[in-house]
Amino acid sequence: MIKAAIFLTTFVILVLGQKHNGTEAPSPLGNDLNIMLQFISDWSPKDNSWTYQTPVCQWAGVTCDSDGGAVTGFYAGDRGLTGTFNESNLPAALTFLNLRVNQLTGTLVLTALPSNLALLELSNNQFTGTPILNALPAALASLYLNNNQLYGTPSLAGLPANLTTLNLGANYFTGTPLLNSLPAALTALYLNVNQFSGTPILSDLPPNLAQADLTQNDFCGSTVINIPCADILSDGACSGTTLTFRPC
Repeated sequence: MIKAAIFLTTFVILVLGQKHNGTEAPSPLGNDLNIMLQFISDWSPKDNSWTYQTPVCQWAGVTCDSDGGAVTGFYAGDRGLTGTFNESNLPAALTFLNLRVNQLTGTLVLTALPSNLALLELSNNQFTGTPILNALPAALASLYLNNNQLYGTPSLAGLPANLTTLNLGANYFTGTPLLNSLPAALTALYLNVNQFSGTPILSDLPPNLAQADLTQNDFCGSTVINIPCADILSDGACSGTTLTFRPC
């Protein structure tokens, strides 16, 4: 009995020692490598480095933290990629993601992004749907959704307080965007080349807004503005504190 007890104790210590040394087999979603493999699972063409055999911090386009233990960034732009965007399969420590100029498809939701994400660049793809913008990460500072196939009327209320750049240009958005509750930190707003209509309220724009592009829409009527005319690009005539579009 004593020998059996000693053997059992030794076995438990060895097993625990293996776990603490990280030699146990990884769980399917227990590390960033597996998460990233699921994220790109339906992409084509894949880079030769995007495999289970290559440490994820050595993947093309991937950056990791200083300890090399967590994925903090992923650049896969300008690769002609096809496939979808699965926001549920992104590393928890991710701070920037750039997938610009590809052929990715699917409906954008944007309600399950990593909490530390500061930059999301999805421009020049083929995404559809009406993205939900009031559940974005609080850390998000730059969002580029331009040049896709998005539609509907996006709600611009409840955007992250840290957001400085919002680009929704060159889509198929309709309706009248509500612009009276934009983040105070916003410095650049692009709504150009859509199908927005009606008379936008421009009297309560963020004080730091340096450029608002409203060109190539179907706005009408006259509206008071609270920023200089030079900071607003539009198809209307701006004078003093008034911006005038075509008659409604």
